[in-house]
Formats: sequence, C-alpha cells, structure tokens
Amino acid sequence: MSRTSPNGPSYVVDKVQDNYSQHIFRKISGIMDVPFYTTTALPGSKLVLDSNGLPVYQGKAPATFLVLVPQSLANGTIKPTHASVVQYGHGLFGSQEEVESGYIQELADRYGYVMIACDWWGMSKYDVASVVEMLITDVSDFVIVPDRLTQGMINALLLMRLMKRKFATDSSVVFDGVSVINPSSTYYYGNSQGGILGEVYMAASQDVVRGNLGVAGGPYGILLPRSIDFSEYEVGLRILFPDPANYTTMLALMNMIWSRLEPNAYMSSITENPLPNTPSHRVSMHLPGQEGYPTGQEGYPTGKRATFLGKRATPRGKRATPRARGLPY
Repeated sequence: MSRTSPNGPSYVVDKVQDNYSQHIFRKISGIMDVPFYTTTALPGSKLVLDSNGLPVYQGKAPATFLVLVPQSLANGTIKPTHASVVQYGHGLFGSQEEVESGYIQELADRYGYVMIACDWWGMSKYDVASVVEMLITDVSDFVIVPDRLTQGMINALLLMRLMKRKFATDSSVVFDGVSVINPSSTYYYGNSQGGILGEVYMAASQDVVRGNLGVAGGPYGILLPRSIDFSEYEVGLRILFPDPANYTTMLALMNMIWSRLEPNAYMSSITENPLPNTPSHRVSMHLPGQEGYPTGQEGYPTGKRATFLGKRATPRGKRATPRARGLPY
C-alpha cells in the first residue's frame, strides 16, 4: 500500500454509461495503475522474489475496475449519507462483470449500495488458458496461480482505497453537487471463490472492517476435491495422477505453495489476531444448501467469537440437523 499515494492509485475513467438498467443508473468503467511484483502483468506470470523470498517491485501496471451507481442514489430516493460502498468478489474463473448480476443490481438499488469490482488476477476468466495448460502439462509450475493471485489481492485492496479517497470526488459519482460515495460505510461481499479469497481480503484490508462471505471455506486442498465447479479442471490432473493416494498427496503439496494467498494462512487474523497496522474485522458467512458446493468448515480452527446458525448441507439420505460451530471470527 505504501507504493501508492495515501489517496489511492492514479486512475482514469474509461467509459460512463447512463440509464444502464432498471436498477443501475450509471455504470463506470475505469483503469487504475497498481504496483506490480510479477514478471509481467499478464496471465501465467510469477512473483519476482529477492534472496529473502520477498516480492520485488517491478513498476506500475493497469488494472480495470467497475463502479455501479444505483437508481436510488442517482435520483435522491436514498441520501448519500445513507449510502455504502460494497466491493464484490467474483466466483471461480469469473470476472468483475459478475457484479452486474440481476440480484446484486436489485440489492444495490434497494439499499443504496455503490457496487465496485475488479478481476481476481490469477483465477479470473483471463487466466483459464494458462492454468489449464499448466494442469495438463507440468503441474510443478503451479506457482503461477498463487503468485498471480497475490497480485490480484493487491489490486482488490487498492480498489477500495481508491474509492474511499481519490475517487470519492470524481465527477462521475457526483449528483446535484454531492458525491454518492460514502467513505465511512464500506463493505466486502464475495461468493464462491470470492468468498474464499474474501477471507484473505478481510484479514488484510485496512479500509473495510465488515464483510459477507458466501460459500467460503479453506484450505483449498480440502475444497477442490469436493467441488463440482472444479471437476472440469481436474481432468488433466486425474490423468497425470491416476492413483488416488498420489492425487491427494499432490493436492496437499499444491496447498503448501498456495498458502501464501489462501484462507489457511489468514483466517485466524480476521478478528482475534489482526495483521500489523490492520483493524480487527467482522464477517458473516452463508453456506451452501446442497452438496457439491463445499464450505470446508472442517478447515476452520475453533473459536469463541462467532456461531454458525442454521442447517448445513447433508449427504443425500441423511437427515439435516441444525448445527452450531465456533469460528475464530
């Protein structure tokens, strides 16, 4: 964060579309300049590390983002003082455009949310080709996933910093002389991959203290074998590692590399053991109601700060019963 101005990274507004939909008045497309630490800013890149294993600054790279201003804020139905900025994290190999989903637009309009989003570099739709090639040719190159994800997390954290500060006075978010960006009310919301990486985001963010994580969990070594969303990507791995024992061992080894940027290394710092210069955070979680969309609940260490309420997904043929589970946040 110190590589950028205290007011956030420099940026340009690339495109503004008004009367965008029933619930969204204005869609704003922008590009921000982020500090990057990988060999290139393209898919398949790796972190550049020094002799101590720390990332080395490589310069600035462009990263795109979206901002959606709901009708309710644009027409004054909801006052800017009651508005919130909500950053959305997309799902597995998706993109920032997922923030335009119909139900998200409706919620934004109903409650006065300015929605923002960027791509999870490393596991966005733009990374699919390089990840699939790695999985079917040389899985020892797996480091391209967590390395580029590290850069993607930097981008996501800087996007909220930009919104709270420099972008808050941009003419594109000013209506009747008043900005609809409320820097004092900021949240994170992510689903699936956005929920999983949201655990890292909520541990590391200095600008957001509350978030909602959908279908989250960790670690990835537990999640992937249980996810129907991963099934199409694991075909190559199953061919390379047909023996179940070898396959499971390979996933565990991959998870060790992944720990640089996955919940296993960060979940305990969300609330009770915050990272340096980072506030304590609070999150709510909603879990899937069917099999095949894993939560990895078993990966959470126990704690006393929260309780899981409701019904957990139960194997077919078994009775679903309410369960309470202690979580560290």
